[in-house]
Amino acid sequence: MPIKSQITDPATGKLVAVDAPEGESNALIVSTRDLKTYEDKFDYFLDANGSADMNLAVTAGATPENVYDGGDKTQWTASTISGTFTHTSTAHAKEAVITVVDWTGLALDTITIIINGVTTIRTEGTNWDNEVSNEVTAENIRVAMDAITGITATRSVAVVTIVTDIGYDITSLATSAGADMTATARCEDASASAANGVVQYARGADLDLTNYISLTGWVYLTKWVSQGALIYGWDVSGSIQLGIAVNIGAYVNTATLNTWQRFTIPLTDLGIAGLTTGFDAIRIQIVNSNVDTYWDYIRIQEQAVTPVNPTYFTIKAETGTWWIIRSISMIVADAMAGTLADGTMPALAYNKILGVTNLTNGLIYNRLNNGEVVKTIAIHNLGDWLSRPHTEIRSAISDGTNTYVVIESEFTEPVILKSENDDQLRFLVADDVSGLLMLRMTAAGKVEQRT
Repeated sequence: MPIKSQITDPATGKLVAVDAPEGESNALIVSTRDLKTYEDKFDYFLDANGSADMNLAVTAGATPENVYDGGDKTQWTASTISGTFTHTSTAHAKEAVITVVDWTGLALDTITIIINGVTTIRTEGTNWDNEVSNEVTAENIRVAMDAITGITATRSVAVVTIVTDIGYDITSLATSAGADMTATARCEDASASAANGVVQYARGADLDLTNYISLTGWVYLTKWVSQGALIYGWDVSGSIQLGIAVNIGAYVNTATLNTWQRFTIPLTDLGIAGLTTGFDAIRIQIVNSNVDTYWDYIRIQEQAVTPVNPTYFTIKAETGTWWIIRSISMIVADAMAGTLADGTMPALAYNKILGVTNLTNGLIYNRLNNGEVVKTIAIHNLGDWLSRPHTEIRSAISDGTNTYVVIESEFTEPVILKSENDDQLRFLVADDVSGLLMLRMTAAGKVEQRT
């Protein structure tokens, strides 16, 4: 004989009720309300001073410390600590160099460059002239090279430095001039390195970091899995790591392959800001073998005379709470008309942020759990932001002079920021976006009291 049983609340003695409608199966009556009470919460991403205004004029000083550019110029000394690296690879280049050694021997000589698979030849007497001096000849070459799509050329004395624009890659640079003029386009090639391969760039003497703010460089990814590559400061004489090893992948879009991407890492992130002695090298470690990457044009940026440094804007839960984030929004305004002539849709370019051209670094979004970066997105333009799932333009208004846009991105599942873990969402502003009238980021969701 079955034992008679009932579901009862031991605290109150109340029985659980059963719903038994005609023609339907019997079922327990259960509440669908939230078990806990939440408070609605909306807030801005804020900097350390409590400001929400992200349209900063981030700038660097005029004299960076040049670390490594594939050996195109004499900079820090590259050496392999372990693994396999090619320090002067010609596979790709972000930066390239042409040096005029003897202008008198350059009659009818050529410079040949390949950019994104397109070959361009510049010939003396047709595209540039050798005249007067090495310096004047180098300036003539600079003008001729600067006119080529995809690159920007500058000159110092008799050296012409070529840097590719965003979306362009140099795969060859050569000259017919022999010893009278040299031309190189090289990078560091880590594509053959196994897990835990380490390369070092040594200065040969300590660098006082008092007036430096960030480490910058360019990476070209053809394969990137998991941690990818770590970068950190090093003391050669003491043979010890300085500060913190950070993942380069936390500062670029690792899902974007086969193009140069710039990373900007605040020295505070590396834990070496303000060091006056001991720092004389940088090391990069390949974490696993499922990484094929190249890097170029690594520099330590000087603080500007009137400093506006790369800045984090952050949100996190207040002590004793969990903040359950449903969505984050970009709020941006600029001095532009913002409407097409026929009024069919907002006149917004996918490769800009309103009137500001494609950002070099991008607004770097990080999600941190327990102090570890678990998600990174680099937002260079509106297209990057709108390509996120569940992202829409919520508002777009214009008075014919200024345009104001709100773009909201909803999470597929809410993101929970736990105060006890110091979980955070943050954006790093490392570009000059002062051309915008307004740039802010917000988060919306609900808060659960945990204590």
